[in-house]
Amino acid sequence: MMPIVSRSPDERIAFATYRGVRIGSETRPIHAEGWTGEQSTGSIPLIAFSLLPIHVHFADESPIVLSPATVAMTTVNGMYHRSPASPRGQRSILIYLSDEILAPIVRRANPRAIDHPDDPFPRRYAPACPRALAMARQLERIAFRDDRTTDPIAIEECAIRIVERSLQNTADTAFVDQRASTSRQTFLHQRERVNHAICCLCGNPSKRWSLDELADETELSPAYLSRLFHAHTGTTITRALAIIRIAHVLEQLPGAHGQLTQIALSSGFGSHAHMSSVFCKLLSTTPSAFVDASPATIRETMRTLDQMLTDRGDDQDARGSSAP
Repeated sequence: MMPIVSRSPDERIAFATYRGVRIGSETRPIHAEGWTGEQSTGSIPLIAFSLLPIHVHFADESPIVLSPATVAMTTVNGMYHRSPASPRGQRSILIYLSDEILAPIVRRANPRAIDHPDDPFPRRYAPACPRALAMARQLERIAFRDDRTTDPIAIEECAIRIVERSLQNTADTAFVDQRASTSRQTFLHQRERVNHAICCLCGNPSKRWSLDELADETELSPAYLSRLFHAHTGTTITRALAIIRIAHVLEQLPGAHGQLTQIALSSGFGSHAHMSSVFCKLLSTTPSAFVDASPATIRETMRTLDQMLTDRGDDQDARGSSAP
């Protein structure tokens, strides 16, 4: 099933619509229209990841700066104002689930959702799970790629896991708004830097990243970034990049006879042999085993990779990481 691809009237948001999932990708430069006046979230509740910081003020909520450290969960036709907090404007990923898919998920985290279908989420904001953000970047890339061959079940399952992981973080009652305690502000700043690093890795898995380059992107020292990354994700930057690259490989393998070297190079590996070595270490098999694999096998393997990036983002040891 190919998605229905459309754009908003101002051409700033692209949508890929599947049966039960709609993925939005918004890019709004600072000089573009749409920053002023009251905005509406639309007729379906959504989860939004902001890859660049923006000022947002929802009705009946305190103003907040949405950033890669924060996920927003909206009501039906929620009204809000926004303004840029970055000279690069706005860059967001939006995830909509049909009520049939969303309702059972949110009711587990928020029993009151049964009586409030237009406002199902328990919070308007929550700390963004690093792995959920990484999956959102992956989902965006898959949904809008040119060949449109992605298994729609894989799209739906990935979106469900993103929503489930995001809802898990709403249990963090310490997160309220930008007036939070100093320790919470420190935690959110750390989470933002770690999530920005993940955005960089997911956005350009083929790049030959060095720790210095990634540290420059996050405006942290290399040693501090390495320590924070492990504290917030439970894994190292090296292992996370390997998993992200292998997921990128796995997306391209079905039907890719005779193309493994090209896939290896486009995914950041130095050679076919290098890719196969990392692939075998992570999945105990070779890439060629997936060239003729079924969509169900690809989905199950993607879930395995997902589990390799565990979320420890709300652990106390993450909050307790000291400044450089």
